[in-house]
Amino acid sequence: MRNHSAARIEYKVVYRICDLHGHAERGSATAPVLLALCTSKRADVSAGTTAVIARSIDGTSLARPLGFVFDPSLGTAGGYRADVPTAGLVPGTHTLEFTAARDPMTHSIRFAVPRP
Repeated sequence: MRNHSAARIEYKVVYRICDLHGHAERGSATAPVLLALCTSKRADVSAGTTAVIARSIDGTSLARPLGFVFDPSLGTAGGYRADVPTAGLVPGTHTLEFTAARDPMTHSIRFAVPRP
């Protein structure tokens, strides 16, 4: 007699966010947000096939989701850039909330809007 068993294990991808430190210029209409998707040990696993979408700023939903653009020159394996419109944002630090494909979590990253 043989015992056969099978198990199904589901894994959920959860990324750590590595801030690549974009800086907005004074008077600019946008603030660059640069990031990489990393493992828990900070290894860059960014890829052009993984969509990253901004959903809200400071908890307020964006009128339209803002897609990050993959840039292979950022980070060690590439990274993502979004030019966040600054119209209506007061100077100071803000929080951008976003999602990454296959990751069930909503992530956040801080960015600054400089004084004019």
